[in-house]
Amino acid sequence: MDEVKDIKENAGETPEPEKTEKKKKRGKAILISAIAAFAALACAAAALLLFVKPEFTLNGKDGVTCEIFEEYKDEGAVAKYLWFDITDRVTGSSHVDTEKIGEYSVDYSLSFLGKDYSLKRTVTVIDSTPPEITLKDEGEMIVSSFDFYKEPGFTATDNADGDLTEKVATEKKESGDDVTLIYTVSDLSGNTASAERRITVKDIVPPVLKLNGEEKIETGSPTFEDPGAAATDDLDGDITDRIEATSDYTERKEGTFTFKYTVSDKAGNKAEAERTLTVSDSGAPVITLNGGDVINLLEGETWNDPGAVATDDFEGEVEVVSSGAPNTAAAGNYTVTYSASDSKGHSSTASRTVVVMQKPVPVPGGVPSGGVVSGSTIYLTFDDGPSYMTPRILDILAQYNVKATFFILNYSEANKALVARAINEGHTIGIHGYSHDYSIIYTSPQAGLDNITKLHDKLIADFGYSTNLTRFPGGSSNTISRNYCLGVMSALCPLAEQYGYHYFDWNVSSQDAAGGYVSAATIISNVTNYLRTGRGNVVLMHDSYGKETTAEALPYIIDYGIANGYTFAGLSSDTPPVHHPINN
Repeated sequence: MDEVKDIKENAGETPEPEKTEKKKKRGKAILISAIAAFAALACAAAALLLFVKPEFTLNGKDGVTCEIFEEYKDEGAVAKYLWFDITDRVTGSSHVDTEKIGEYSVDYSLSFLGKDYSLKRTVTVIDSTPPEITLKDEGEMIVSSFDFYKEPGFTATDNADGDLTEKVATEKKESGDDVTLIYTVSDLSGNTASAERRITVKDIVPPVLKLNGEEKIETGSPTFEDPGAAATDDLDGDITDRIEATSDYTERKEGTFTFKYTVSDKAGNKAEAERTLTVSDSGAPVITLNGGDVINLLEGETWNDPGAVATDDFEGEVEVVSSGAPNTAAAGNYTVTYSASDSKGHSSTASRTVVVMQKPVPVPGGVPSGGVVSGSTIYLTFDDGPSYMTPRILDILAQYNVKATFFILNYSEANKALVARAINEGHTIGIHGYSHDYSIIYTSPQAGLDNITKLHDKLIADFGYSTNLTRFPGGSSNTISRNYCLGVMSALCPLAEQYGYHYFDWNVSSQDAAGGYVSAATIISNVTNYLRTGRGNVVLMHDSYGKETTAEALPYIIDYGIANGYTFAGLSSDTPPVHHPINN
């Protein structure tokens, strides 16, 4: 500047060419100065820009939260330098794991003009979602009594902790007859969920009414006994006695009938059931014979048919027609048939056997020997018949052609033919007594004698058969007679002999009446072990109910006797008697 001032002050003194040259030099100097000043200014400006920082900021907050399992979307960061956008130079890295609760960071970096810049955002993964409780049968429940309440079940799940069912707590709240169950559960983050179930206590459950037997019954019977029904209630228990039953059923009438059953509990809940009965007459009349199904006649007797009656389940008594009649002039078995029908044509028949027996030849005086008697004889004797066992015993004896002695009791008309058969086949009939009742026959010696003579006279009347052989019930040595008359046997034994009777006891006992079941093997052993040669062996056996094993043993006993040289015979008045010591 000074240089310019000097030039101006000395302008008048400088020659013209010289002035021009000076001006040029001055202009050049000024230009150089200007350029230098500008360069200095540019350098200063450039130096100033080096100290200006870029604007580097986060979008959004530097601390944010994210729900577990939700997608995290980062808002990123922006960068500016002066008025220039340099965001594209920003880089970032994220370490956020949204499947785990915790604190994570997102880092951002910026490199510009040789310098590095960084930012951080904190991301907290949280669980703020409560668990979920699901109740089965969520609707309002009604029970007759809370004691009957059965938990239908529930589940509890959490988005983070999974199944929390076992951690559910239940609280019961009562309000009058109503009950509320409150279910609560918390997850590990402290989030709590709850649910409620309302239970109304009210008896609306009807009783259970169950038929005894089938719901539909068909029968051909004229009468029907209703099997009824049974009823139970969840509160009242067994209420079968409250059942009311009604029916239009009529006995002895065909058709379809209805049985109705109704029952109510104390709360008025009702249950009903129904049974259908169909009755149809498909049965025939039932024929009942008057008298036995076997009737015995002696040749020449008059046949008087006792007839039969027939009843039908629905029609009552109906007519019976008989056919066939026995020829009483000829011995044999005859069949009389009875038939009856109802109005529907259902018919039935029944038959009766009439046995016309040959009259036995009267035997005067005592009973003769039933066979040749040797020094070693077996006298098989059977007490208490005739019975259903008699035919079987007679068949076995006939098979071996062996004669025996039957000490019989009073016989019925049905068994009359059995006595006749035994006589006709050559067996000896002895008298056991009209009765076997000790309390009657042993009250006195005369009562004992009457018990013998009464059956003696009946045998003569029925068959013309006279026997003087007898065996006292219990044997002459019995002691049971003491209960009714002391000394009765001491008097009865000689009294019977005085009247011409020969009484026999036994010296071999089969013990088939020892009480209870006695096997055939035992009977065989009892007899064969006590048989003796050189004497008369009077063997006690029985012909009565339950003596099947006696009949089973009989063939073996006979085989043993034959094999060992014994002779079999029936007792007679000439047979040396076997007597026991008298004990009363």
